[in-house]
Amino acid sequence: MMKRLEKTIYIFVIILCFIVHPLYGQEKSGIKLSNGVLWVNVSDEYKLCVYQAYENASESLKNILQENKPENWCVVIDIDDTALSTIQYEVLLESKGEEYSDETWIEWAVKDEGTPLPGSVEFTRLVKELGGRVVFITNTQGVLKEVTLDKLNNCGFSFDVCIFREGPYKDDKYKILRIKDVEEGTIQGYPEYKDISPQNIIMRIGDSSYDLYDITRYSFEDIKDRIGYDLIIIPNPMYGVWGSSLNQNISTVK
Repeated sequence: MMKRLEKTIYIFVIILCFIVHPLYGQEKSGIKLSNGVLWVNVSDEYKLCVYQAYENASESLKNILQENKPENWCVVIDIDDTALSTIQYEVLLESKGEEYSDETWIEWAVKDEGTPLPGSVEFTRLVKELGGRVVFITNTQGVLKEVTLDKLNNCGFSFDVCIFREGPYKDDKYKILRIKDVEEGTIQGYPEYKDISPQNIIMRIGDSSYDLYDITRYSFEDIKDRIGYDLIIIPNPMYGVWGSSLNQNISTVK
């Protein structure tokens, strides 16, 4: 009788565990993020990589200026996932099983306060201290211009120019035209920058290859010796031009 009672109690406890913990034996509740989004969202390794990139950029910038300090020099920096994090937008997309759209991006960007990436704010201040200009070139839509400028200012970034993908630059996805106009002092559609003289761009920072060089003319092999010197890459495993690669599906057959 006692053994039967003990067995009954044991079975009841097991059943109770499944009732209290319905995901017993499964992953804990919540969405399962892709590895890239998970890495950016929670890992110290991601923060370390970003901070290291900006620290290296700071030292390299000082060395460049010691070797040859040009007049009217600037550093060109991307914004999204180079200066400001968009990780919570990526988490939102994956939680809903959705892909990027202008509508969801704009809706999120208006509400989000923005979080600076480790070392980014300090780097912009260093550029100003050393006598240069900080030029942000972003593919963010013009409708988010005021929102983005407010984020940058509220986060403490020091900058002189911020050019969006709008107006004459609407189709300038790879930032080629905007880079040329910054170098020539002919920035279009921004009367507030009409007095900006031609700039010597001595460093470029971003999370995509086209942030660093003209990908329609050059390849990795052409510019690899400049990486870490005047071309600084910020890690981003979440999205990029590589996402539409024709080589996504590889064969395992040898």
